[in-house]
Amino acid sequence: MDYISSFSSVEFGKGKRTVGGNNFLDYYLPIFNNRFSIPPAEEGNMHRPVPKDIDLKSIFSIREERILRNNFTISYKTNLYQILK
Repeated sequence: MDYISSFSSVEFGKGKRTVGGNNFLDYYLPIFNNRFSIPPAEEGNMHRPVPKDIDLKSIFSIREERILRNNFTISYKTNLYQILK
């Protein structure tokens, strides 16, 4: 996977310019990748297994306590979110 490919779905101006931004990235990514990508030193999967004593759920999550209102909504950073029943 190319380095910047994961950024192609970024919303520009809360979605108002997403299509234009994605069109630009379709043009720009091949140029960027040709200029800056290098082949790997070795082929294959270089990921190491996660040690059994590490709990990834506690590392990669942020938990905050919220109050669920009667209409199944919660407030987060001045926004209301409704929980589906």
